[in-house]
Amino acid sequence: MKAAVIRSFGGPEVLRYEDVETPRPGSGHILVKILAAGVNRFDHYLREGSVIQDIPFPHVLGSDAVGEVADIGDGVNGFGIGDRVVPMSGYPTEEDEYEVSPLALAPSWRLTG
Repeated sequence: MKAAVIRSFGGPEVLRYEDVETPRPGSGHILVKILAAGVNRFDHYLREGSVIQDIPFPHVLGSDAVGEVADIGDGVNGFGIGDRVVPMSGYPTEEDEYEVSPLALAPSWRLTG
């Protein structure tokens, strides 16, 4: 898959558009095929290294995205392949999701209507 990747902190010149291995969803997770994404202020600060300094590199950017469910891990309910979803990194709404990190895994919600 293609991704916006950083391999070190720095200015815009550290952004790379690369091929990366497509992840497989683990238990309780879904894989979202991103159909549109943007680079927002959080991505900018992350790239600079001004908000979190201990992220593992390489790091895939893109906390603003929309897409569709491409694969489903064991134990997932309420999602189907092809459902349109919005990953909501950093905005958990349920107490059991409060530990979700916006850097790696994030809750996703199915779009209806």
